[in-house]
Amino acid sequence: METAQDPNHLGGKFLRLNDDGSIPSDNPFVGKAGHRPEIFALGSRNAQGIDWHPATGAMFATEHGPSREEIRQPTGGADEFNLVTPGCNLGWPLIHAHHAQERLVTPLINFVHTIAPGSGMVYTGTATPAMTDSCFIGCMRAHALARVELGAGKPSEVHVKDWSTVLDDLGRIRALTQGPLDFAQPASASNTVLYFASSNGDRYGGHRPNGDRIFRIVPK
Repeated sequence: METAQDPNHLGGKFLRLNDDGSIPSDNPFVGKAGHRPEIFALGSRNAQGIDWHPATGAMFATEHGPSREEIRQPTGGADEFNLVTPGCNLGWPLIHAHHAQERLVTPLINFVHTIAPGSGMVYTGTATPAMTDSCFIGCMRAHALARVELGAGKPSEVHVKDWSTVLDDLGRIRALTQGPLDFAQPASASNTVLYFASSNGDRYGGHRPNGDRIFRIVPK
């Protein structure tokens, strides 16, 4: 886990590349001695879902908390919802959960009980307008679809207004995406709804009947 703080190692990092594999000239560590130029942010333990808020451009990521590591409390749970900014240090393994330290990022949400986030996505459609611009998290251990309502403002001012469980009876939820409400109509925000997949057919899901399915949330 120490590699997450090593700026010359790609483990435990968010990386940023151009489509052709080259390194963007405005990456935060380009030209800095002892730092890999691909690195966008460091100090990550086990990042899962990544997405950007369409209005503010803020980047969010879900992350699995510690499991069996010899660290200070809490040693279990402590999954995270993080704001990731250029050159930031998310702290692992120096801090995690609710801990704070100068120049290290404390998560926007510290999930006290393990949810095992498998994804994270900002819903940008308007077919279900009450959900627009919220971030949704597929939770494997919590067997839930979680919703994070985000406050408006610049990326540096982003805050979480609230978070809640939308669904909690479908087993392990992993992948999220957006897609058409009506496949016969042109693509547009008003024709875009949230899709997600359950993941119960592996050794963690108990092989429940009809365990692996694709769902969508449609207007009432």
